Amino acid sequence: MVNLVIALECFGIGLTFIALILLLNGDGAKEQKLLIFIMCGTLVQNVGYLLELTAPTVEAAVTAVTVENVGSAFVPLCYCWFTYLYCSAAPPRTLLRILAAFNFLVLPTVFFNWHGLFYREVRWLTAEDGFHYVSITYGPLYILFMFSRIIIPYALCMYTLARAIRVRSDQQVNRQYWTVLGISTLPVIVLAAYVCKLMKVFDLTPVTLAISMAMVVIVVWSRRNYDFRHLAAEKVLESLGDGVIALDDHDRLVSYNRAAADIFTRLPAHKLGENIRVLEEFQEEMLNENIPQSFSINGQHYESHSKKIVDENGRIQGCVILILDMTDIKAYINEIKKVRQQAEKASIAKSEFLANMSHEIRTPMNAIIGLNDIIMEECADTQIYGYAKNVQSAARNLLAIINDILDLSKVEAGKMELVYTDYYT
Repeated sequence: MVNLVIALECFGIGLTFIALILLLNGDGAKEQKLLIFIMCGTLVQNVGYLLELTAPTVEAAVTAVTVENVGSAFVPLCYCWFTYLYCSAAPPRTLLRILAAFNFLVLPTVFFNWHGLFYREVRWLTAEDGFHYVSITYGPLYILFMFSRIIIPYALCMYTLARAIRVRSDQQVNRQYWTVLGISTLPVIVLAAYVCKLMKVFDLTPVTLAISMAMVVIVVWSRRNYDFRHLAAEKVLESLGDGVIALDDHDRLVSYNRAAADIFTRLPAHKLGENIRVLEEFQEEMLNENIPQSFSINGQHYESHSKKIVDENGRIQGCVILILDMTDIKAYINEIKKVRQQAEKASIAKSEFLANMSHEIRTPMNAIIGLNDIIMEECADTQIYGYAKNVQSAARNLLAIINDILDLSKVEAGKMELVYTDYYT
């Protein structure tokens, strides 16, 4: 039996390592950090129990039990916090912080066991098959530690998941919540069976917890359905009309949206992880940061913008290429240019018309003014002379207006010339 339990513990530890590898390939979200902390604590707890199973003396067994308690001290609290985030509920921060502070203060007692507060009695027993194991009678502080470390956090987890199942109407989401609720219940059932002495020698709670937490990581993390920000980012990228291509630091293809696949029609034929340069329509210049590149494919005009992705340590992790469809904009610009040319032609025609009109009107005006001057010189009648004087004044005013129109047409036509000469005031 002991060999079977040891093999089960090794399996749980291996599954925990696999879950940690999955978690390390993430983007550093808060939920991911909580899951990493949970898996690390579970790993320490299971290693401690494996050491307890293989301990040759009672002192080594007690040390292994201490390792178990240290590893599991904050796992339920972190899992409770993760459950609240997973269910999109506000966690009771004050209560969780008080429980975390109490567990932290109790930890020295786990090591030193002052006045038997944590362990009252430690016995080294032998089972029927000759297996040696440690039997511990716990003190009053352990009971409080059990409430703050396990009972209260897991009760909050169950309540949060049950409330989320009751509130949410989406069947797919409810199925996920039911799955997490079922997985979370397994360690509690096994622990209750051990506390009630249904399992006297072996405590399968650590390995059950390891398997359960690994299943939560695989079910939740692999689908990434807990992170609303990740889902929202994917939804936004897919709905964009502009192409987005993500590359790693070796210019290998990481992801792209539907618009990018529509622009580069051969992009879906290439596997993720291939170098982007194997794409025939792709140009090397598109990788230049902050230098927009214009190109055309199948009669459509595009403009690419590249931006490096730098992590919090300043290291370049890759780049994102944004591809804008400039076809409509170019057509609009060309249309504006045509309208502008037409307007310029109309302005030139107007100026030419004004210039011609001014010449045509000024020619007869000179004849009118000249003949009116002759009438004024030869007329002896005072009344007729007054009429001619009025005609002269009106004709000169009209001629001044005509000259101004001619000058304006010269300015608009760009034919106005400045004459530099001396002027005496």
